Amino acid sequence: MNGRGEEGAFSAGAGQGGAKAWTFEGPVQATLFNGGVLKGQRLVWEGEAWILTGRPAVWTRFRERLSGPKVIRSKDQVEFPDGLAGQLQASEGDISLRAERGESQPDRITLQGHVACEGLGWQVGADAITVHFGPGRVLKRIQARGGVTLRGRMGEGRGEALDVDPTSQQVKWQGRVKGLSEDLVK
Repeated sequence: MNGRGEEGAFSAGAGQGGAKAWTFEGPVQATLFNGGVLKGQRLVWEGEAWILTGRPAVWTRFRERLSGPKVIRSKDQVEFPDGLAGQLQASEGDISLRAERGESQPDRITLQGHVACEGLGWQVGADAITVHFGPGRVLKRIQARGGVTLRGRMGEGRGEALDVDPTSQQVKWQGRVKGLSEDLVK
């Protein structure tokens, strides 16, 4: 089945629905007019919201590719309630993300639960990480909170909170810190 709606064009297996809601069985692929691409096994679309499931369900747009068992979108918010893995494109190389759950908004991605963030030559682990974007969804800053660990070329240490500027490769620790490099605490 191929179709076109207010938000984009799609291809899928069997579909059923009416004026306000549709369910499509997969494989499902949708190209959204706002620049996103969806791939999964089942898509439920109701008004401005949709739920995509699969193994994995994949959400790709701009400079990012995120996937998980379930992706839920409502207006400008995209949720990954059952886990998230993916990559963000950055000027200094791709950044990989993994978390138990996540949420993407126009200016940030918030990750929670055993979060891992890895760039070229560095790794950050924490209970929660927020990735902030500037204009054009360009990676601007990474904030890690709760049980933070840093390893790699930006230093090594453990602490309560950490801000990372991936472009300048600068870190700023907050709260209690156990550093393994003199550069960590200034």
